[in-house]
Amino acid sequence: LAWSKVEGYKTPIILASLFCVAIQLVTAFIAAIFYRLLGKFSADLLENLINGIVLTPAYVGLMYMGLQRVRGMPVLASQVLYAYRWNLLIQIWIASLIIFGVTFIAAMIAGMLSVIPVAGLIIALAIVAVGIYIYTRISLTLYLIVDKDQNAIEALKQSYRMTKTYVWKLMLAYSFLWLVIIVGFMLFLVGLVWAIPFAYIFGALIYLSIESGTDQ
Repeated sequence: LAWSKVEGYKTPIILASLFCVAIQLVTAFIAAIFYRLLGKFSADLLENLINGIVLTPAYVGLMYMGLQRVRGMPVLASQVLYAYRWNLLIQIWIASLIIFGVTFIAAMIAGMLSVIPVAGLIIALAIVAVGIYIYTRISLTLYLIVDKDQNAIEALKQSYRMTKTYVWKLMLAYSFLWLVIIVGFMLFLVGLVWAIPFAYIFGALIYLSIESGTDQ
């Protein structure tokens, strides 16, 4: 179903994606400037912070474009700016900070424990598994913010409730999406012209299927 909705709508989504790439290039350039002054860790942290503030809303705009396409509404490249509205920005930043915090802490603990022979590695893998599970449960948060205008905490709670019976299906779906993107890269980037629009349309289909209580 998602593939059938890509045809004729690749251009606006690709243009919006190029806007995101431009932001990433600018933040990478800024991080490179501060690399010698701050060191790699601080420069990387600064780059992630800038991306979180400036880039994440653009990705949410792409998610909104996917929703528009699935609903049969107009899709315009300018909709990548849809989430740059103050009421949405604040909630997107709060939600992103919480999601990043959970992911970062889990990764740090798992990394530290992984150096301990056997037992540490087992615990580290368990933490990673729990982190993936939690991330899957809250993965619809940004959709709920941009689609339902929910605040960050409400959206996190709602996503966790909505995904209760869809965890394994969501994990498989997200794995499939990563595979599509990887194949797109392998096809000399040309495949991304199809893979990127498909990913956002497919993601919107997943959200709407779960949100409506159906399983398509």
